[in-house]
Amino acid sequence: MTLAYALHLFERTRHTIAAEIQDLTDAQLLRVPDGFANNIAWNIGHVIALQQSMIYERSGLPAAVELAEMKQMYWGKTSPADWTETPDPQALLTMFMRHPAQLRADVDAGKFTNVAYAARTSGSGVQMQTVVEAMHYNNTHEALHRGAILALKDFVTE
Repeated sequence: MTLAYALHLFERTRHTIAAEIQDLTDAQLLRVPDGFANNIAWNIGHVIALQQSMIYERSGLPAAVELAEMKQMYWGKTSPADWTETPDPQALLTMFMRHPAQLRADVDAGKFTNVAYAARTSGSGVQMQTVVEAMHYNNTHEALHRGAILALKDFVTE
């Protein structure tokens, strides 16, 4: 599969998630239901941080977010219980929806052509040697978090 197709899937997934949560209040986006470790806002921040790290940082390109701060709040094994301040859910959603257009513009501008991608292995053992492989993995990762977001939505809208 090509980078263009991976980008298309990324755009569709982000737009689908945004449509599914557009009517939720900030309180609903921040609520951690009983039995859950995270909330919808954390999931949104997490996919932003991972996408920016896997696609931009590992390609040697600057991230569109303050990545160190994002990782501190949204990286694996973090949770809202660790937050020293509550993030603005609307600012997260703005970032979340801004990145597909930015990534498309960067792909179209050739920024990912001939990059020296820093290979990585995911926590689940998936190896990524190129930015195209990372894009495909990112799409799988975002789809998994879409499922988590939908499960959380069921609880916060009861």
